[in-house]
Amino acid sequence: MKIRTIFYSIRQGFKNIRRHSFFSLAAVGTITVSLVLFGFFYFVTQNVEYIIDNLQSEIAISVFFNEDTDDEKISDIGDAIKAREEVMSVEYISPDEALEIYKKTYEQGEEFSETFKDFNPLENYDSYTVYLKDVSRQDELVEYIESLDGVRVVKSDKTVAKNFSLFNSVIGYICTGIIVLLIAVAIFLIANIISMGITVRAEEIEIMKNIGATNAFIRAPFMVEGFTIGFTGAVVPLLILYPLYSRVAEYVAGRYGKVLGGKLVFIPTHDIFIRLIPIMLGIGIGIGLIGTVFTLVRKLRR
Repeated sequence: MKIRTIFYSIRQGFKNIRRHSFFSLAAVGTITVSLVLFGFFYFVTQNVEYIIDNLQSEIAISVFFNEDTDDEKISDIGDAIKAREEVMSVEYISPDEALEIYKKTYEQGEEFSETFKDFNPLENYDSYTVYLKDVSRQDELVEYIESLDGVRVVKSDKTVAKNFSLFNSVIGYICTGIIVLLIAVAIFLIANIISMGITVRAEEIEIMKNIGATNAFIRAPFMVEGFTIGFTGAVVPLLILYPLYSRVAEYVAGRYGKVLGGKLVFIPTHDIFIRLIPIMLGIGIGIGLIGTVFTLVRKLRR
């Protein structure tokens, strides 16, 4: 395509937007509303996963050893556990540390300590505390650790792990379904809006065809129009969502953070928008172009 033709298409595209401002505003409004809702569900999905990841990082497996297990064997067990890809970290708890943890955890801890001044009743209770990257693989890891020579017992909370995994999956499926539905609705609406715009300009298109204009030449201004509408429809919700997200996240974390013991922490605004901006622009422009191409192919065949 010649440079002159490209500039002509751009000028005509913007002229079409100004000439049919009602259709253009309706299209931008449709994409904006859809992407604001998309942004909302994106925030929910990403932050639920983020909060769950933070919470599940504190869910641990406790590994206890047989009484006759020596230090070298314990070290080998630790190395075998660390080598597993689902393991995030492994912490060794000595008998003395186990006693200190007991004293801090239970009110009768000090009395317990006074009773056994010169003897540590938890002498054979040294252990590994294992933290996972993904609690959904807890059962698999527990089965593996139980098979290691020298391991007496493995303690884990299977109910919590399963609930975390189930909740995360349900939220993911629900939000994905809603997001796909919103995108489909947006494409349908913009296709109809572009269709109305083409119908209004049917006479102009017919004249262009009669004087020898190619389909590519006719389509180019509409593609510019669709791109511009899609781009604008993506930028507007970003401008709305950026200040809204930071304020809502700060308010919710401050008001309800204590419910989860201070663990209600949201993804920082900068971090979430670094990922959201290209997604929103891609969806907005994609909706504009897909809706335009679909309508042009259908209309120009007639």
